[in-house]
Amino acid sequence: SIATNYIAHPLFGAFIYYMFRKQGYTAKQSFCATVLQSTLFEYVVEGFVERPSGIDLLVTPVIGALLGAKAGKWVIPVSILMIVIRITFL
Repeated sequence: SIATNYIAHPLFGAFIYYMFRKQGYTAKQSFCATVLQSTLFEYVVEGFVERPSGIDLLVTPVIGALLGAKAGKWVIPVSILMIVIRITFL
C-alpha cells in the first residue's frame, strides 16, 4: 500500500539511519547500514512470502536516510508509534 511503502518503510529506514548515527557512525556508514538492513529484510524476511520490491529497496534506505539525517530525535517516538498502530490494527 502507499502508506506502507511511502510512510512506514521510510520511517523505519530513518530509525535505522538515526540509530547508526547516534552510535557514532559517519553519514556514509549509516546510509550503507540502512541499505544493507533494507536489502536483508526484503530478501530474507519478506522474500519467503513475496518477491522483493524494487520500490522498497530504493525508498526505504534513500528516503529513510534523508529523513533520519534531518529529523533527528523525533524519529524514535514516531517509529514506535507506527509499530503500535500497526500491531493494534492487524
